[in-house]
Amino acid sequence: MVIDKGDKDLLRDKNLCKNFNTANGRMYTKPQLKNKWDALKIDWKIWKDLIGKETRLEWNSKKKTIDASDDWWPSKLLKYPQASKFRKEGIASKIEEKFDKMFMNTTAIGDYA
Repeated sequence: MVIDKGDKDLLRDKNLCKNFNTANGRMYTKPQLKNKWDALKIDWKIWKDLIGKETRLEWNSKKKTIDASDDWWPSKLLKYPQASKFRKEGIASKIEEKFDKMFMNTTAIGDYA
């Protein structure tokens, strides 16, 4: 039996959804998984841009966000309006490490670009 590229993609997508749903006890469709992936990637990029080159920031484990002065936020929010949610709660370092593995050095090609 010959399986063309389209069939391989379909089988891969079905297996991905099945494996994810089994592991997490959820029933997500491929579009739902893709939407979640895309939203997480956007948040990760904003977070990385927000704190990436800053040397004077520290993590506040009690507040679960970065410790930054009130003067620091306005300029960042002008540049990254979606970053306002990170003022109240950031991305914890353990989750950030997972996001780094998921999103760092990834490039979309072909139909996915």
